[in-house]
Amino acid sequence: MSQEFFRLFVTVTLMNEKLLHWQMNGSFKPAGSVDFYVDKARSGGDWQEIGGPITDDCFYMDPVKWNWNTDKNAFYRVRFKTGADWQYSTPVQALGTWTKRDYALAREICRKETVLHREVGMPGVLLKRKEWGPPCPDCLDFDTREVADGQCPTCLGVGIVGGYYTPIPVTMINPSPEVSERNITDKGVEQPTAKQVRCIAYPFIEPKDLWFNSNNGQRWNIRKVDIIAERKSIPILYMLTIKEVPQTDVIYSDKANDLAESEPEEKPEGNGTEYTWDDGLNCEDEF
Repeated sequence: MSQEFFRLFVTVTLMNEKLLHWQMNGSFKPAGSVDFYVDKARSGGDWQEIGGPITDDCFYMDPVKWNWNTDKNAFYRVRFKTGADWQYSTPVQALGTWTKRDYALAREICRKETVLHREVGMPGVLLKRKEWGPPCPDCLDFDTREVADGQCPTCLGVGIVGGYYTPIPVTMINPSPEVSERNITDKGVEQPTAKQVRCIAYPFIEPKDLWFNSNNGQRWNIRKVDIIAERKSIPILYMLTIKEVPQTDVIYSDKANDLAESEPEEKPEGNGTEYTWDDGLNCEDEF
């Protein structure tokens, strides 16, 4: 397998959606855009391409819903081409090590959390910070290749062109009061607000990602990610420590606004019961 890939994750939602998220090693520094392709196979079967090209992104949603026994024997991989050679990720099971009981418990937790989201949740979008891609031509130090301008409009201070990936809808619940912190900077006095929020672990969230509140336009930097519910090492619920981004930051620029308002990752239609993923989980292999 390719040493360029660090890990491929597959997240299963309560709607039986499969979200693929891949991470690259720190040594992966492509000179230009990269086209990824997603393959799927039954155990021992041939690989079939189901998605691509996915240009300079690290997410893919598989809209096909299979029943339990089929999914347990399904695998994904991601690949891209360097020259004449294909680079492959390590194959990952569609459902990992979860049993029917594990899935039922996780889905019930998410179902109750979703009810709270509808009543008291704060709608918004998550912007995943880019970890690789074409280096910024405007702000990287020539010798160290570190970001020399944290307010660069080309990369939004990340050092990679664009700065962040396409937004993903994520609703948060705020279980704690806000805390203001007064800071004196070279731009004056800043009093950003910090708080904790809770959300379903979908997709994987990491420190330095951004969350935009759709109600009031506030932008928040994710500082810490704690797992408060998991099943067999697979996260189900997150508790996030987030800090409000000052309005003087480049993340409030027109380019950032355009990125936040771009078309979010689409979720497939359906109620999750097309292949007997009902509450009883009576899943027989029909394939």
